[in-house]
Amino acid sequence: MAQSGMRFTTAYASATVCSPSRAGLLTGQAPQRNYRLPAPAFRMVHSLKEWGIANNELPEDTDCHLSTDLVTLPQTFKQQGYATGMIGKWHLSGYDENGVKHGPEKYGFDEVLISEQVGIAGGSYFHPYV
Repeated sequence: MAQSGMRFTTAYASATVCSPSRAGLLTGQAPQRNYRLPAPAFRMVHSLKEWGIANNELPEDTDCHLSTDLVTLPQTFKQQGYATGMIGKWHLSGYDENGVKHGPEKYGFDEVLISEQVGIAGGSYFHPYV
Protein backbone atom coordinates (compact mmCIF):
# COMPACT_ATOMS: atom_id res chain seq x y z
CA MET A 1 0.00 0.00 0.00
CA ALA A 2 2.84 2.42 0.82
CA GLN A 3 4.35 1.93 -2.66
CA SER A 4 1.18 3.11 -4.37
CA GLY A 5 0.17 5.68 -1.78
CA MET A 6 1.69 8.00 0.73
CA ARG A 7 4.06 7.20 3.59
CA PHE A 8 4.13 9.27 6.75
CA THR A 9 7.60 8.81 8.26
CA THR A 10 7.39 11.46 10.98
CA ALA A 11 4.45 12.18 13.24
CA TYR A 12 3.79 14.66 16.02
CA ALA A 13 1.04 14.71 18.64
CA SER A 14 -1.05 17.87 18.48
CA ALA A 15 -1.48 17.96 22.27
CA THR A 16 0.26 16.65 25.36
CA VAL A 17 -2.78 14.74 26.65
CA CYS A 18 -4.84 11.98 25.03
CA SER A 19 -8.31 13.34 24.18
CA PRO A 20 -7.27 16.69 22.67
CA SER A 21 -4.61 14.90 20.64
CA ARG A 22 -7.25 12.49 19.24
CA ALA A 23 -9.49 15.48 18.44
CA GLY A 24 -6.64 17.04 16.46
CA LEU A 25 -6.04 13.80 14.57
CA LEU A 26 -9.73 13.36 13.68
CA THR A 27 -10.29 16.95 12.52
CA GLY A 28 -6.89 18.05 11.23
CA GLN A 29 -7.25 21.13 13.43
CA ALA A 30 -5.28 22.24 16.45
CA PRO A 31 -7.13 20.97 19.55
CA GLN A 32 -7.24 24.53 20.89
CA ARG A 33 -9.70 25.29 18.10
CA ASN A 34 -12.01 22.30 18.45
CA TYR A 35 -11.77 20.50 21.78
CA ARG A 36 -11.59 21.11 25.52
CA LEU A 37 -12.10 18.78 28.42
CA PRO A 38 -15.14 19.71 30.50
CA ALA A 39 -13.99 21.63 33.57
CA PRO A 40 -14.64 18.89 36.19
CA ALA A 41 -12.73 16.28 34.14
CA PHE A 42 -9.96 18.75 33.40
CA ARG A 43 -9.57 19.46 37.10
CA MET A 44 -9.56 15.73 37.84
CA VAL A 45 -6.91 14.86 35.24
CA HIS A 46 -4.69 17.93 35.24
CA SER A 47 -3.67 20.65 37.64
CA LEU A 48 -5.05 23.96 36.38
CA LYS A 49 -1.91 25.65 37.64
CA GLU A 50 0.16 23.28 35.49
CA TRP A 51 -1.62 24.70 32.43
CA GLY A 52 -1.47 28.33 33.60
CA ILE A 53 -5.26 28.56 33.82
CA ALA A 54 -7.00 30.37 36.64
CA ASN A 55 -9.88 28.51 38.31
CA ASN A 56 -12.38 31.19 37.26
CA GLU A 57 -11.54 30.71 33.57
CA LEU A 58 -13.25 27.30 33.44
CA PRO A 59 -16.76 27.35 34.92
CA GLU A 60 -17.84 24.09 36.58
CA ASP A 61 -20.61 23.51 34.03
CA THR A 62 -18.34 23.90 30.99
CA ASP A 63 -19.24 21.23 28.44
CA CYS A 64 -16.88 21.60 25.49
CA HIS A 65 -16.39 18.23 23.90
CA LEU A 66 -15.61 17.65 20.24
CA SER A 67 -18.41 19.31 18.29
CA THR A 68 -20.52 17.11 16.03
CA ASP A 69 -20.60 20.03 13.56
CA LEU A 70 -16.92 19.59 12.63
CA VAL A 71 -15.88 17.63 9.54
CA THR A 72 -13.75 14.63 10.53
CA LEU A 73 -11.39 12.38 8.58
CA PRO A 74 -13.73 9.36 8.88
CA GLN A 75 -16.57 11.42 7.36
CA THR A 76 -14.30 12.47 4.50
CA PHE A 77 -13.15 8.88 3.94
CA LYS A 78 -16.78 7.68 3.85
CA GLN A 79 -17.60 10.29 1.19
CA GLN A 80 -14.87 8.71 -0.94
CA GLY A 81 -16.30 5.21 -0.49
CA TYR A 82 -14.07 3.90 2.30
CA ALA A 83 -15.39 1.89 5.24
CA THR A 84 -14.25 3.30 8.58
CA GLY A 85 -13.70 1.71 11.97
CA MET A 86 -12.61 2.70 15.44
CA ILE A 87 -11.34 0.42 18.21
CA GLY A 88 -10.27 1.49 21.71
CA LYS A 89 -10.54 4.66 23.74
CA TRP A 90 -13.01 7.32 22.70
CA HIS A 91 -13.26 9.98 25.43
CA LEU A 92 -14.15 12.77 22.98
CA SER A 93 -17.80 13.41 23.73
CA GLY A 94 -18.39 12.78 27.42
CA TYR A 95 -20.70 10.39 29.19
CA ASP A 96 -24.25 10.61 30.45
CA GLU A 97 -26.56 8.13 32.20
CA ASN A 98 -26.92 6.15 28.94
CA GLY A 99 -23.20 5.84 28.21
CA VAL A 100 -21.27 7.85 25.62
CA LYS A 101 -23.07 11.12 24.74
CA HIS A 102 -22.13 11.06 21.05
CA GLY A 103 -20.50 7.85 19.92
CA PRO A 104 -17.89 7.57 17.18
CA GLU A 105 -20.70 6.80 14.69
CA LYS A 106 -21.76 10.45 14.98
CA TYR A 107 -18.29 11.46 13.73
CA GLY A 108 -18.21 9.15 10.70
CA PHE A 109 -17.14 5.71 11.93
CA ASP A 110 -19.04 2.71 10.48
CA GLU A 111 -17.77 0.05 12.88
CA VAL A 112 -17.03 0.78 16.54
CA LEU A 113 -15.63 -1.29 19.38
CA ILE A 114 -15.35 0.76 22.59
CA SER A 115 -16.65 0.73 26.12
CA GLU A 116 -19.80 2.80 26.37
CA GLN A 117 -20.45 1.99 30.02
CA VAL A 118 -17.12 2.94 31.56
CA GLY A 119 -15.65 6.40 31.99
CA ILE A 120 -12.03 7.48 32.17
CA ALA A 121 -11.61 6.35 35.76
CA GLY A 122 -11.89 2.60 35.48
CA GLY A 123 -12.86 -0.62 33.80
CA SER A 124 -11.83 -2.20 30.54
CA TYR A 125 -11.61 -0.13 27.37
CA PHE A 126 -13.32 -3.01 25.61
CA HIS A 127 -16.12 -3.76 28.11
CA PRO A 128 -18.41 -5.68 27.61
CA TYR A 129 -16.48 -7.42 24.82
CA VAL A 130 -13.41 -8.50 26.84
